[in-house]
Amino acid sequence: MIRRIPKTCRSCGQRRLIVYLNTAGQPCCSTCANVPQRFGCLDCGAEEHLHGLRCYRCVLRIRAKQLITATDGNVNTTFTPLYNLLISSGRAPTLVNWIHRSSSAALVRRYVNDELPLTHDSLDEWPSERTATHVRQLFLAAGLLEQRDEILHGFEAWTRTYLATHPGPHHNALQKYARWQISQPLHARARKGTLTLDASSQARQKIKVAAQFLQTLPADTTSRERIQPVLEDHILAYPQHRNRLAPFISWAQTQKLFPLAALKITAAPYPSVALSETDYWATIHRLQIDEDLPLRARVAGLLVGLFAQQLTTLIWLTADDLTEQGGKVQLRLGHDPLTLPNHVAELLIDLRDSVPPWTTEDHVRWLFPSRQRAGQHIHKRTLGDGLLRYGIRTTPLRGAALINLASKIPVGPLSDLTGISNQAAARWAEVAGRSWNAYPQLRTSVLIE
Repeated sequence: MIRRIPKTCRSCGQRRLIVYLNTAGQPCCSTCANVPQRFGCLDCGAEEHLHGLRCYRCVLRIRAKQLITATDGNVNTTFTPLYNLLISSGRAPTLVNWIHRSSSAALVRRYVNDELPLTHDSLDEWPSERTATHVRQLFLAAGLLEQRDEILHGFEAWTRTYLATHPGPHHNALQKYARWQISQPLHARARKGTLTLDASSQARQKIKVAAQFLQTLPADTTSRERIQPVLEDHILAYPQHRNRLAPFISWAQTQKLFPLAALKITAAPYPSVALSETDYWATIHRLQIDEDLPLRARVAGLLVGLFAQQLTTLIWLTADDLTEQGGKVQLRLGHDPLTLPNHVAELLIDLRDSVPPWTTEDHVRWLFPSRQRAGQHIHKRTLGDGLLRYGIRTTPLRGAALINLASKIPVGPLSDLTGISNQAAARWAEVAGRSWNAYPQLRTSVLIE
C-alpha cells in the first residue's frame, strides 16, 4: 500500500513524501522495506530527480511559464524565447530555485509586466550591476536584445566614471591618453572579435597607474629636470608599475608633454618555473587517471600541462575547434590543427559531448561554457580556481610544459602553438638547454613523452 503523504520512516528516520507500510502497519521508506519504488513524476513519470510530486524539469516548465506570465494572467509572448531557453537548460534544479527566489528573476518579471523598456539602456541604469548583467546575458542568449560587445561597453563606462572622479591639473592629459592610446586599440580588437576581459583589465590598470603618477606631479611640471626625478622616485616606490607606466611616458613624449622623460620596459632575461620535473610528470599522470577530478578540470589541466596553453586561450575554444578525421582527433590551438594523444582526445570528446549547462542553438558551442552566464564561455578565473581547488597551479604547470616543449620543438612552432613571442620562445629554448641548429624550419607534429 502506498500513501502520498509525508511520513517519517521508523527505520532510518528520513522524512519521505511517499512511503510504504511495513508488516506492522508503520511508515517505512522503500529502501528500508527493500521493495522497488513504484512512483514517479505526476507529469512525465520520471522516477529520478524528483522535487515533490514532480521532477525538476517539469517543475521548471511550470515556474518558467509563471515567470513570463504578467500580473494580468496572460503570458507575455515576447518572452517565449526566454521560456524555451530556460526549459532546455541542463540546470533545472538550479533554475527552479532561481525563478522562485532570485533578484534577477524579479527583474525579469518587471520586464514581463512592461514596467521597463526592453533595452540595454534600461539594464545599464539598473542599480545592481550584478543583477542587470545576469538578466542581460539571459536576454542576449534568448535573442531578446541585440548583441553588443559587453567587454568594450563595460570598459567605456568604467573609463567615464573613473575620469570623472579623478580631476586634477593633468586631467586633460589623462583623458587624451585614455581615449586615444588605450581605448582605440580596444575598439580595433572589438571589431575583429578578439577583445578579451584580460585586455580590458590591463587597459584599466594602465589608466590607473598613469593617473597615480600624474597625481605626484606639480601642476607646472614641464622640464626633464623636474619630471625625471619624480618619475624615478615613483618607480622606486612602486616598482610593479614600471611596465604599465612605460606606455604612458612614451605617449607623453610623442605629445610633447614630457619630451625628455624616459622610462624603459624591463623584461626578465630568462623565464623561470617553480614546478620540478618530478612534480610536473606526477601532475600530468594524475590528470590522466584521476577520475575523482571533474572532467573540465582534467581537460584544462592537460591542455595547460602538455601544450602550455594559457587559460585565456582555453576559454575561447569551441566544439568546432575539435575535429575527427581518419581515426585521429585534432584540436586547433595554433595556425595548424594539432593531433592529440589518445588519452587527451578521449577526454576532450567526452567534454564536447557532455550536456551543456545552457542549450543555445543559435550561439557558439563553447568547450568550456559558463554555468552561470547563458551563452557565454567560462571565466578564466573560474577555470583556474577549479584546478587550484585540487592543488594544481596553472602558472608553474605551464612553465614546466614550456620547458618540456622547448626541448623537443623549434622556436617557430613553439611560438605558434603556445602564443608566446619568438623572443620568449627563444629564451625558453635556452632554459631547456637545447640547440636548434639541427631542427627544420617547420614541424607539423608535437612530440609528447
